[in-house]
Amino acid sequence: MIKLINYIEGLSFWKVAVILATVGLILYINTFTNQLFWDDYDSIVNNAYVKSWNYLPNYFSENLTAGSGIRDNYWRPLLLFSFSLDYKIGKLTPLFYHLQSLFWHILSAVLAYWLIFKLFKNKLASLIAALIFLAHPLQAEAVTYVAGRADPMHAALMLAAFLFFYKYVAEKAAFKFYFWSIVFFSAALLTKERAIVLPALLVLYYVTLYPEPLLQNWKKKIINILPYTGIAVLYLILRMTVLHFADVFDLGQPNNIGAQNWYEKFLAYCQGIAVYAGLLFWPAKLYMEKSISIPPSFWNSYVISGLIIVISSLAGIVYSFRRKKIFAFGMLWFWVALSPSFHIYPIQGLLYEHWLYFPMIGLLAVFVLPLATMIRYTEFNSFRIFLVALLTVGILALGIRTIVRNRDWNNPIRFYEKNVSLGGLSARVYTNLGMAYDGAGRHEEAIGTYQKAIALDNRLFQPWYDTGNAYWDMQKLDEALAAYQKSVELNPYFLPAYYNLAGIYAGCNDFDNAAGVLQKALAVDSNKSRTYYNLGIVYYQKGDKTEAKKYFTEALRLEPSNVDLLNLVNGL
Repeated sequence: MIKLINYIEGLSFWKVAVILATVGLILYINTFTNQLFWDDYDSIVNNAYVKSWNYLPNYFSENLTAGSGIRDNYWRPLLLFSFSLDYKIGKLTPLFYHLQSLFWHILSAVLAYWLIFKLFKNKLASLIAALIFLAHPLQAEAVTYVAGRADPMHAALMLAAFLFFYKYVAEKAAFKFYFWSIVFFSAALLTKERAIVLPALLVLYYVTLYPEPLLQNWKKKIINILPYTGIAVLYLILRMTVLHFADVFDLGQPNNIGAQNWYEKFLAYCQGIAVYAGLLFWPAKLYMEKSISIPPSFWNSYVISGLIIVISSLAGIVYSFRRKKIFAFGMLWFWVALSPSFHIYPIQGLLYEHWLYFPMIGLLAVFVLPLATMIRYTEFNSFRIFLVALLTVGILALGIRTIVRNRDWNNPIRFYEKNVSLGGLSARVYTNLGMAYDGAGRHEEAIGTYQKAIALDNRLFQPWYDTGNAYWDMQKLDEALAAYQKSVELNPYFLPAYYNLAGIYAGCNDFDNAAGVLQKALAVDSNKSRTYYNLGIVYYQKGDKTEAKKYFTEALRLEPSNVDLLNLVNGL
């Protein structure tokens, strides 16, 4: 056993990287044929921006799903570019999307290994932590689900930024490492909003693990942190002004809980922490969008459990500050990284498994380091064998659970029906299950499912829009018109609803109403070539070629490289 441990501790970085890459491939190879669905439709399948790099400037000036005609408040240009790269290679073939997502997950595991080793100087602990990080089934929501790529992608970029910062300040490396750290931090912010916590993690490193006293060379330390803080502040200003696309601004989800006061938020927070702890240590019941409601009182088992976890964690942090700051660093990493998900204003969202993706790294370091130390230095070989066996079985169990979890994501109907059966009864889940039924031609079931979504949350425009699609497929045009109109009423910025309304009117030769609807779409957003193109089609069908040419010309102005539009205008 000692020989095995010595062998592990003698492994080079590149050998460890190969081991982690091999394990990652084994764990996720069964995802390569999984279909694209849920937010994959809006982020990739229906997103015109993904399909042409002519829209590259739009990646940086518009929200993530603007190319699908949707206005959200996610600004992730590098994530969008990564999807576009997959599309360039293999169009909508799922394999290429899953391969890139797995690449980012493996890279995150490798960088997590390297960072933990650099900070804690324990190669065995670093490898164990990286293997658990790689194999934990909570990660499937960020890896198997293509639209979840933002988590492994921004995690890898943040870890790279931290490693370059460490090399510059701790190993006194050249200034170029500091420069690249700032570059990677900026890239992480362009990938996912939660990267904004990095400056706090760098301060945490100075406070806990940096070898010299905190106040020694304090001016230099502040100067080193300032660029990160400045970028973070500039990012927030931009996101609240020119890059603010929706009514709600936050780093997570809008208010779905409905807490009326701080006491109710406190109860929800404690309950959420207890649920997260359960998922980390016993990841059995996994499904998307775990709803959370306000606990009826303080004397709720989840509230009390969550409060005990928080108090115990704080006590451990205070104690370890006096004894061994390594543990304070790991625990505070977890809490700082998870902080954007706390149920405190303005974020009161649902519980997502992928929100634990990056915070998990700090927690693993805390729990694995003493275990690895016991394995390495215990005098009792039988106890060492027991610990190694326990650890091996645990990692294998996590890996098998991940492989099984990956199968849930194979196709949308299977995924959403499993979600509903486990208690994932959110309006979004029902909406997406309805879309899956619709895609399979099961329109009546789809409409019934959309009605369940509307009953859960009548503020959502999407189930009304999808109801209109189902009725249109069934040629129930009056019902389709009513559903689309309700969708537009709830979300005046959702252009596809206008296009479908105009399509029904035009199909019934009611060209005046069709043109009127599209004029309303223009009033909402006058920079979409598709709106002008549709108006051109309507007037062409109406026999007014002069007006048709005018609108086709406007569409061409917005898409000057569109050969089909150019030929159309020249033909007219």
